[in-house]
Amino acid sequence: MNRNIVGIIISVISIGLFIAAGLLLLPHSSYSSSLVSNEEFERLKRERTESDVNLATTIEFNDKRIYQANDTWYYSIIKNDANAYNPNIRINDSLKIAINSNTIINSDAITKGESIDFIVYNSEKYSNYKLAITTLPIVSLHHDNTIIQSSDVDFKFELYDNTENAIQRNIHSDGKIHIRGGINAGALKSSYRINLRSDSVGEHSRKNDLSLLGMRPDDDWILYSPYSDPSKVRNILNAELWRQAHQDKNSNQTASTENRYVEVIDNGNYLGIYALGTPIDNKAANIKNTVTNSNDFLFKKQRWDNNSPIIERLYELKSEQNVNKDAAWSTLTEYIEKTNVNFDYDYAKNHIDLNSLIDYVLFTDFTNNVDTLNSSDTKNLYLSFKNTPNGYIVSYIPWDFDLSWGEALDSDRLFEVDYDHYINSDGSILGKMAKADPSIKKKVENRYA
Repeated sequence: MNRNIVGIIISVISIGLFIAAGLLLLPHSSYSSSLVSNEEFERLKRERTESDVNLATTIEFNDKRIYQANDTWYYSIIKNDANAYNPNIRINDSLKIAINSNTIINSDAITKGESIDFIVYNSEKYSNYKLAITTLPIVSLHHDNTIIQSSDVDFKFELYDNTENAIQRNIHSDGKIHIRGGINAGALKSSYRINLRSDSVGEHSRKNDLSLLGMRPDDDWILYSPYSDPSKVRNILNAELWRQAHQDKNSNQTASTENRYVEVIDNGNYLGIYALGTPIDNKAANIKNTVTNSNDFLFKKQRWDNNSPIIERLYELKSEQNVNKDAAWSTLTEYIEKTNVNFDYDYAKNHIDLNSLIDYVLFTDFTNNVDTLNSSDTKNLYLSFKNTPNGYIVSYIPWDFDLSWGEALDSDRLFEVDYDHYINSDGSILGKMAKADPSIKKKVENRYA
């Protein structure tokens, strides 16, 4: 073998061993061995001066970096990890750690949500910290500019995936982010729309499709803040119920969002619990627009009124790429005319996916979603128009379930499920179809059962 090549190989091996040795020599200890009594904890502080700067810039538990928000570090438990409750701790710059506690991490401590006091110290200084333990994944956002509603801001996305068999624990991506939502956009806890990006050849930015927490690969994601829901579960629970219940009748449609709960840290500030999820889009509605197929559409209805002369105020065309927009709006106009303005049963029978419509009305009623269906008017709805050899077929996809299961804007009826309140399907499209064809009532009864 060439002597130069041998020299290079030896050099590479030496550098590798040097780096490995350096990592091993970094200060580290197990969690249990870092526990000290309250007396010892106070003594360590008395003998030192509290540092004006953050001493610990990096802390690793079981060789994975944990996340800091102000004076609290967040440790995300990996299910069934042998060292989850007694992690190996590694800190930076020849520092030591002392944890003020006489118990190790356990399920009871996690359930109570109590933070644990600890210090990081050297021979002269110490810094006070708290340790918060979570069973949820952690999302960390980094950006130089304030996130706003009207336009995107560049940011860096980081996800710590604590799921049991995760292939990759730390996921990173560049991206764009903005505040999303209508009324809730002004809430103290904002929701966000995220677009993940990566640089390609020539420093051009392109979509970065990633599968996050076992969900479908995508570049578009939502960080939903369940701000208006005290339980924090309504939207996520109902979306999952719809996804599972509706698919057994319409296997070609996901037709809902998919979500995972996460903890969110934004520029070093803890924002709380969010749901990271996929949006309702062409993928969810199984719409595949191509250059040769531009006549499948997805519309989002955002207002109650069905008879506004300005249709663009009521609906938003969500299918933008490879879409014949003139055909899309004219098709929607025909649908509104023949289902809401001058009802045409033959039109409805030939163009409406009856299973989808029945599911939509029953699910709205079942979840007591008072913000969605009210007599002939409805909102919080996506309409999917798909071309078939016999003409287009319309399917129904509900969204926004925060005012369901008894939650409402009326303060006198909070948390009271009332099936006589608001919801009345007599004037709805389904009600009109059932009047024209009594056999539909039996289909509704069978589906409800």
